[in-house]
Amino acid sequence: MASVQQPQVFNDKQKAAIEKAMQDAQNVLSNNDNAKADGQYQLVAVGGVMENDLHRPIRLMKTHSAKGQFVTNPSGTIGGEALGVFVHQGATSHGHLPLVVGSKCAIIYATFDKMAPALGYLLAWDKPDDSNQVNKVYVEAGDPYKLEKMEWSEIEKKLDASTDKSRYYDNNATFAAAVAEIKDNGNKRALVAATFYQAGIIDPKP
Repeated sequence: MASVQQPQVFNDKQKAAIEKAMQDAQNVLSNNDNAKADGQYQLVAVGGVMENDLHRPIRLMKTHSAKGQFVTNPSGTIGGEALGVFVHQGATSHGHLPLVVGSKCAIIYATFDKMAPALGYLLAWDKPDDSNQVNKVYVEAGDPYKLEKMEWSEIEKKLDASTDKSRYYDNNATFAAAVAEIKDNGNKRALVAATFYQAGIIDPKP
């Protein structure tokens, strides 16, 4: 059976986990002094919380900052049943262009113990500078080596096709699963909440 992007309807446990992570993300963004205006510009800022519902720790493997930059780096390691955080901010330039851009990024985590199977989790989001454009989030779970090798062009294509909610289940071998949501939090501010788990641990069905 193939791994699939699930319909974007969360069950009760997933809703509760995302709501709790969303509250934590709001605290992270509110308490962060690094996400400030840059001169005349009010830059986009995204505060994120990732809840690791595994009993196993996960480690940051890779990041893709297509637009913007981290002002609080994502947690290097997230312990079992613990939280990881980040704050990502837009920028006043994009490459060599003096162009204000939003926050568009992806991060990849994976287990690093000797237990099998190895589990990987990808979280990507897009918070445009233009408030008339739609916020998007995308998650994928499964083989960490496959996720780490995935090119940004492939991630971006999946992200662009997503919505403000994302749910993924790997029913090939790992049974890794993830859910995420992005939500506006005031002027040019957004919150990202994600939960990484293994189907059958917090959720008998994906």
